Amino acid sequence: VCAAEGAAGYPEVLAANGRLARLPKDGAPEPLAAAALDDLAAAVSALYDGLAAAPRLGRDGNVLFSGRAVIVPGSDLPADRLGLPAEMAWSLFGPLVARELGDPEAVGQQRSTEAEAALAAAMEAHWVILNHAPSVSPTAMLAFRPLPTPGHVIRLCPLACGLLDVDFDGDQAAVFLPLTGAAQRETRERLSIAGHLARDPDLVEDLFPRMDALFGLACLSRSAAGRKAITQTAGREPNLEGGLLTREAAGRLLRGVLTDEGEQAALGVAAELMRLGFETARAEGGSVGPFIGSTLELPVPPGEDDAPQWQACTEEARAIVAGFRDYDDHDLGAAALLCHSGARATVHQLTTLVGPGGLVRDVEGRVLGVARSWREGLTAREVLARVVGARRGLFRVLTEFGSLGRDQRGSGTGGFGVLARARRVERPGLVFARAALRGEVDPLEDEQSRLLVGLSGP
Repeated sequence: VCAAEGAAGYPEVLAANGRLARLPKDGAPEPLAAAALDDLAAAVSALYDGLAAAPRLGRDGNVLFSGRAVIVPGSDLPADRLGLPAEMAWSLFGPLVARELGDPEAVGQQRSTEAEAALAAAMEAHWVILNHAPSVSPTAMLAFRPLPTPGHVIRLCPLACGLLDVDFDGDQAAVFLPLTGAAQRETRERLSIAGHLARDPDLVEDLFPRMDALFGLACLSRSAAGRKAITQTAGREPNLEGGLLTREAAGRLLRGVLTDEGEQAALGVAAELMRLGFETARAEGGSVGPFIGSTLELPVPPGEDDAPQWQACTEEARAIVAGFRDYDDHDLGAAALLCHSGARATVHQLTTLVGPGGLVRDVEGRVLGVARSWREGLTAREVLARVVGARRGLFRVLTEFGSLGRDQRGSGTGGFGVLARARRVERPGLVFARAALRGEVDPLEDEQSRLLVGLSGP
């Protein structure tokens, strides 16, 4: 294993007997002087200790060339682009820039114009992986081409929110930079949005603009001029549902583009429709008043906690809300359009906002009928049942879910492959160095090693 470059231009190597020696170009290794030998031994030891530390070989260990920040909307970004904070970009790509320029100081506080240009070139040539925990879906890790942006947050195109299961309420995400050429190719081919779509075309329905953008498109679809604008943008006429461009109708529209024109065309159409939807939503200016739903004639809640009567009451209220179609109504129109288009909320949530809450269980497990809506306000007992009880239930679910992914490193790692041996020692770099010297290849036969590198069990 080459460790350093000698003063005379001869590389120092780790010989088979474990001693460092200078290797001339035309002869046998020459033993080094004692001082040089000690210096090189220390350098090699530090090198391999730094490359692979024991904590980094666990599935929950910190990963080199990674970062984490809060994500915010990047509506001006293409779907395959990710805005990285400038300092994070320098942390991830700085070593590559320093190697390119041959000057470690080039990425310090005083960065030259040449270094800035090298950073931009490095970011343009690489893909990064964005991960939003918990990683339970096939699209929890997506690949993007990075762009440096000001500030301290990660900017994400809203089209990717559905795939990553994120929103912009303070969610954090982790960024990883694959280093090797093979890793970069696999990242682009397998983890990019286009790569995911190529394997699973059904994901296109999660790619369509959500929330405000979908609300704007639903508003457009109510008029002939708006439907024409949607058709011109998408290159085909949408199949509306009840006179609206709903989430399901939008998914079918994009699926047709994907089938006929491919992944990149579907991404392009989704981005253009998102921009059109945002523009319309800003111009529309829909709002919800403090007394929303007060004009609806809803059933009177039962006087007692009788389950069949409460069931009938809530079902009737839900049917009234679901059938409301006067989108120009100043009371419930905007909220109903948001709900029925799939942009925000569901019929159940909207009914809970304007109608009786129905039966719930309090923190003691007792059944309680909630007669008031969120608009009217709740009693202390109802708040305790609906809010505190729900939070306790969510805590139990998250606790059980977290236990499923708890680190198993403490239970020991079997197997005698390179990675298994390295995970059992405090200085794994030396294990890797010896294995490289012998040309040993890890067969990845034990389960823990396979899981660590992202493979399924044996």
